Amino acid sequence: MITIYVIFWLAIIFFSMYKKLASNTLAQIFSKVATAFIALFLIALLTRTLPVEYFWAYNKIYNYFAIIAFLADLGLYTLMIREISQWKSAEKVLWNSLSLRVFLWLIVTIIALLLTLVLPWFWWGVSFIACIFIAFFTLVSLVNSSFLAVMQAHMKMEYHFVSFVWWKLLHLFLIALFSLWAFSGDLVVDIRFISLF
Repeated sequence: MITIYVIFWLAIIFFSMYKKLASNTLAQIFSKVATAFIALFLIALLTRTLPVEYFWAYNKIYNYFAIIAFLADLGLYTLMIREISQWKSAEKVLWNSLSLRVFLWLIVTIIALLLTLVLPWFWWGVSFIACIFIAFFTLVSLVNSSFLAVMQAHMKMEYHFVSFVWWKLLHLFLIALFSLWAFSGDLVVDIRFISLF
């Protein structure tokens, strides 16, 4: 009991001394926990509503473009935080990063889309159309992470927490809506699959 009491008071002292640091750390922890739970619900929803071959294709497309997002980032997120933290112009760093990310995204996406024409698991024409949709949202994600780097450099992670969790909840809601609509009627199966993206 004394240990819990001591830990409680040490936490209060730490929080009062390092309020900004503590609030940013808590915002990041809550953001990761919330998005992990949302991801669990999303996976459960997709495995229950999608046929096996469509779930397989859905995972392949998202995993493929996760690699694309990594290649288009190339450590720019960390570099932005370092540059802004060294009291450099956040606006200049942001616009330089955005232009470089869009350029890298364009090159990597063109290569990735051309590779989908020869990769064996993307032979299906519907997968190529879904890849185009995901490529666009990969760009949106890269732009979002540029603004996130500015928030993190200025220690404003509570704003990111609120916007990121609400975006993930909206994403879950829309996927639920489309998966329940798409795989319940008499629509053409390919159109139903693309509607998820």
